[in-house]
Order: sequence, then structure tokens, then C-alpha cells
Amino acid sequence: MRIDLRRCALSLALTVSMAAPGLADNETRSGVKPLGTGVSLAAGDSAAPIREQPVVAAPAPRDATVERAQDFTYLLRRPAKPTSRTIVLMHGSGGDEQTLMGLAEKIAPDANLLGVRGRVRQDGINRWYRRLTPTSFDQQDIVAEAKAFVASLSAAASAYGLDLNRAVFLGYSNGANMIGAISLLYPDLVHRAVLMRSMPVLEKVPEAKLDADVLVISGSSDVTYKPFAPKLEKLLGSHGARVESQVASSGHLIGDEDAALVRDWLARADGRLLANVAK
Repeated sequence: MRIDLRRCALSLALTVSMAAPGLADNETRSGVKPLGTGVSLAAGDSAAPIREQPVVAAPAPRDATVERAQDFTYLLRRPAKPTSRTIVLMHGSGGDEQTLMGLAEKIAPDANLLGVRGRVRQDGINRWYRRLTPTSFDQQDIVAEAKAFVASLSAAASAYGLDLNRAVFLGYSNGANMIGAISLLYPDLVHRAVLMRSMPVLEKVPEAKLDADVLVISGSSDVTYKPFAPKLEKLLGSHGARVESQVASSGHLIGDEDAALVRDWLARADGRLLANVAK
């Protein structure tokens, strides 16, 4: 069943796509094709890593073509017997709402999965905000897109009966960077976050008090982003987040090892939550 929601209570257009049972992870919606080398792991595929447009040293041209869709695109997958857990999936550069589905199914096969596609397309590549260089970004665009996404996500969650207070935000690279920014800009929204191959992107960090568990996973040979991991961990921790750091034996790509790290972290976080409730 596929539904287009062109209006919502917050006057934001949402394009929401619900996958029918049996839809393969690499099946595309009408008119949508994966970009570049972006692929998602199929449920039984343990070998293929998730890839995105590679990070290169050359900066993006200042006059790079930037398009902005009116809508964020959502893909909701509910398992046959879902728990109350929802995982919000935010892709890296060149990905889309399907890219992280296979990985998330390995992490929590009984969770509701909400994949989201960022509105920005820069030189034909899906992104969450405008890039200036591989490690510097348009600050106004980050803030504007974060605001639009938070409102849109709240409306989508309400429409589908998803509890964002119990959600895990899982992001890769560009998507993880956006989650980090949203955590600081809207500290009441994100309570659990997984940031894979991420870096801090806000140049002016607001005064924020976080009540969040955060897992930061860097790649041991990720020469571009691994050096930023300690700074990201310190930044979030200094604002109150409970940060755990892990290193996967890989570069910028993600795969089965990341899924195992996230799965174990969620189990520990659930255990701490139950222990606190029992007190």
C-alpha cells in the first residue's frame, strides 16, 4: 500500500510510502532509483557493505547545483509482530529512505522502521543539507533543514501512531551528522541515537541539556571522519548525553560489524532502562 500525504496539520507536505509485505530491500518505488553506488543490505545478505558516494578531498564548487524537494520522503516498514520500538533511519550522501533498511532489520527485526530521505539534492546527490567541502557545511541550511525535518517527522509519527519518545535515531555519515545537530538544536526530541561515521557540524552550538544515550561508531581506517569522533563524543557528553564510543574494523563503509555493535548497545541500554524503572 502506498500513500501520498500532501498536507498535514503542520502544513507540511509529506510523501509517505508504506512497503507491502514481501517488498525486497532493493526494490525501488516508481520513479525512484538508487543514486551512485548506494545499496541496501538485503535481509539475508551478510557480505555486502552499505556504500554511499565516496568522500573525496576536493571541495564542492561554491555554485554547485542545489535542489530542494518540497517533501521529506518516508518509508515505513512494520514487521508482522512489531514491538513498541521505532528506529528512524537517516541515510548518508547519495542514499535514500531504503538504504539503511537491511542493516536495521539485522539490528532489531521486530522494530518499526521509518526510513527518511533528506530534501536536499546537491549535484544530483541526496543530502540532508548543503555541503561546502567534505568537512564544512552551510550553517543556515543545517538549521533550516533541521527545523523543517523536526516538524515533518512529528507529523509523520502522529499519522502512523509512532512514539518518538521511544525511538532510536540511527544515522550514517551525512544523516548521522544531522542527528547530532538535531540533538543539540532540539534536545527534547532525541533520547537514543546511533551515529555511524559522523562528525560535529554546527559551528555555533546552542546551550542544550541532553537526556540521551548516544552510540558513536567510527571506522578504524576512516581517514576523513575518524579524527572527528573524539570531538563529537566530547561535545555531546559536555551537554549531558551518555556517550559510548566503538570502533569498527573498517573504513567509511558500514556493515555487519556495525549491526552487531548497535544490537549489543541497545541491549545494554534497555537493561539500564529496566533497572532504573525498578528502583
